Amino acid sequence: FKMNTCMFFMENNNGDSLATSEQMLMGINMKEGLPSPIPSLIQSQIESLGKLHQDLPKPNEVGRKIGIRKKKKILKIKTKI
Repeated sequence: FKMNTCMFFMENNNGDSLATSEQMLMGINMKEGLPSPIPSLIQSQIESLGKLHQDLPKPNEVGRKIGIRKKKKILKIKTKI
């Protein structure tokens, strides 16, 4: 079970987006350290919350890819003049 949540948006006085908080959550069996189903009571509460929010507009920022770009390696060639 995986769940994507978008918790808040921060804007300045002009309405410009400054920050968002988005997380990917999943159940983990803490004894085995492996992915595991979320307990049924918690999953039903999450599903109820999802139904309450299903008609809210989805923020444009949700699901955007983020990452740190790798630096390009520059080949240095030594030449003799």
